[in-house]
Amino acid sequence: MPRKSVDVSPPVRKTQDRSTETRMRLVECAIECLAEMGYAGATTPVIAERANVTRGALQYHFASRTDLDMAVIDHVANELNFKLDAESLAGRPIEERVRQVIDTYWATFSSRTFRAALHIWLAITNDPSLAAPLRAHMQGMSEAIEGTWGTLFNDLGRTPEELRTMRHVAMGAARGFAVELIFHPGEKGVRERELLTRMVMSQLQPVAPGDRPARASSKREPARTPSREPTRAPRRKPAAPHK
Repeated sequence: MPRKSVDVSPPVRKTQDRSTETRMRLVECAIECLAEMGYAGATTPVIAERANVTRGALQYHFASRTDLDMAVIDHVANELNFKLDAESLAGRPIEERVRQVIDTYWATFSSRTFRAALHIWLAITNDPSLAAPLRAHMQGMSEAIEGTWGTLFNDLGRTPEELRTMRHVAMGAARGFAVELIFHPGEKGVRERELLTRMVMSQLQPVAPGDRPARASSKREPARTPSREPTRAPRRKPAAPHK
């Protein structure tokens, strides 16, 4: 008679796994509700009901609505950054690297996850108590994405400032077109994505140290005071002789 398999997994690990699954389900349901109903409609009771958990379970994982909002923003950051295997991709041809980056940004900004995050950003912008921690949180995200770009394009001879500017342009263009797609859902932006890819590739072509133009000196020469010649009294015409 065959023996029944016995689950010997530690109880603590099972509890941790269930807790992680519940947390992820809450984040996913928050994204669904935000994308469908907007920020005002996606209340915590609605999200808890969608996730099939109690409000107490939601508060156990997220003490406040702000904590849940931050988790949604983190989900967007993971989609933008951690889908890219920067270390293995760094050795590939530049075209392959750039295409992978632009395709990842395009897909993420066109997703339901980004639309949910957009509802959060728009809703709390005018609330200083919520906007301040969100900005600080997003600063950490930006630094992580900047590190990925440094790893991907470290061999091209570009300065950190140049890479940062190019990253802002690439992400801003992909994000802006994704917002436009909200009003034109049938469009895919194939030509626009290809154009953005080629623009980024042209700006990231390798630069040899000798080819970089010298920067203008930031020191200013002291202003020269114009020299003034001594003022001379005008000559008087000799008086006409008396007749």
